[in-house]
Amino acid sequence: MTRTKTSKTRTSAAKTSRVSAAAKKKSSHVIKAATAAPKAPLLDLRGVLDKMKLPGVDVSGLIDSRRKDVAALLAANKQAYRGFEAVARRQREMLAEAMKGLRANAKETLATPGVSKRGARIAEHVQEAFATALANMKEIAEMSAQSQQQVVDTLKKRLRESIDEIGGRLKPTP
Repeated sequence: MTRTKTSKTRTSAAKTSRVSAAAKKKSSHVIKAATAAPKAPLLDLRGVLDKMKLPGVDVSGLIDSRRKDVAALLAANKQAYRGFEAVARRQREMLAEAMKGLRANAKETLATPGVSKRGARIAEHVQEAFATALANMKEIAEMSAQSQQQVVDTLKKRLRESIDEIGGRLKPTP
């Protein structure tokens, strides 16, 4: 009798492990499906607006205006990215220059005879490094500000155009 119980237990355990493996597999598909980005249905905005038949609404003009908005946002995004790349590139250059200067200063300091003279050289190098760091910070700040201004100018230009487009649509037609 104990042998039968043991065999049933083994069979039950095997079934449970198969079921749990299948459940895990199924749940992983469910999790993947739930966490995947939802697919947006294709929306024919022009068709929807044409069906509404709103009087006085220029559907093509409206869609073209939004297309220009998106194009301006993309251009601003590209400008911001190029600015970020330029700042990162300059920071890498500054780091390379600082490391080169540090090596040169260390060699010079170690070659200086006498403890007091070495101390004076170290103080000079610290002052130079501080001045360089301030100049570098100023340069990076100016680069960032210029990049941000270009992005703002692009968006302001599109905003003005959009306001003009809206103003043109609101004028009464004779």
